[in-house]
Amino acid sequence: AAVRSGVARHVRALSAARGPRYPLTQEQIEHFRELGYVRLPAVLSEVEVRAFQAIYQRFLSKEIPVPDLDYGDMSLPVDTPPEHYNMINVMIPRHYYPSMRNSIYEQRLTHITEQIFSSGMAIDYDQILAKKPGRPDAVFAWHQDMGYWWDHPTISTRTATYSLALNDATVENGCLRVIPGTHKAQRLLKHRPLDEATAVRLVNGERERGGSEVVRERASE
Repeated sequence: AAVRSGVARHVRALSAARGPRYPLTQEQIEHFRELGYVRLPAVLSEVEVRAFQAIYQRFLSKEIPVPDLDYGDMSLPVDTPPEHYNMINVMIPRHYYPSMRNSIYEQRLTHITEQIFSSGMAIDYDQILAKKPGRPDAVFAWHQDMGYWWDHPTISTRTATYSLALNDATVENGCLRVIPGTHKAQRLLKHRPLDEATAVRLVNGERERGGSEVVRERASE
């Protein structure tokens, strides 16, 4: 209990120390609107990254309990033994560890989202994804998230998916890949070969970890 409360206090202290703002440049906003994604360096500081790593590691080790339905390798059948996992997904961690709610990361994402979309956006869900080293099959099949969501003509399709790198994200270790411009389509697209995508490396000369990627799913109809 002391460890848990200590980590929670540490995350809250980080929020007070650095603040919730992350101003975007006009170039970053236009990049997102035109290509459907944008890389944002140093959304979290190195100290903040370490605090989140500590929490996430407790999820992966199951020190923070999560039901089997929300813990496992979502790219494999649900009855796959843990020793055969290529990656580990933890769904809705902020539900199972409420101290993560309104964290400094969520606050900065709120500020970023307001600059891109103005208003009317809310958090839908979160997840942890940890790919195991040396597993060439630790790959998600090409997909659009909108294909799994309820779609209705009266519901806005505006979305912003944020991916936070807690370690360097490279082509070699399985970084996020996107197909630029496909967010402008007014319908779900057919799958395309992996080599047609743009690999999004969350690595730069200033900071590797702590960068975040924002991806837009589909233009609002």
